Amino acid sequence: MLTITGELTDVVEVTRDLKVTGTVSAGANIAPGKHLVVVGAAIGRFVLEDDAYLTINGSFTGEIVDSDGLTTISGMAVVNPGNVPGELAIGVGSLVVTDDGRFRLNRDGTLSEVFDDGQTLSLDVNTTEVCDYDPDLGIFVSLNVDR
Repeated sequence: MLTITGELTDVVEVTRDLKVTGTVSAGANIAPGKHLVVVGAAIGRFVLEDDAYLTINGSFTGEIVDSDGLTTISGMAVVNPGNVPGELAIGVGSLVVTDDGRFRLNRDGTLSEVFDDGQTLSLDVNTTEVCDYDPDLGIFVSLNVDR
């Protein structure tokens, strides 16, 4: 996997597996079967073709369109899950900001509202525990198994 460090200010055309440590600020088009990993900030319009993967360890603000792949976000996601095409998985402990408020995703798939009361909120951008969003049920479903 090719690794680039810095800020990419143009739309990224992902034709081979790519890891960006820094910022993708204008979105990306991810070719079939390819994987884009962003460690930092992902902003803009992201298009995932057949079996493409988008992994964000950090923050996401933008839109995912025409997705036939899997998007995984750990950290902070400014997204309305029901409006995301394709598969969406969010890391446990992530902050999910929707039109309805700010929520922390719990291990069991439930969302707890986060209030602006001066409390410190710790986010795990490297979690391996995720919950899939089920658009038919309109909820997150835990994929975590007690060990």
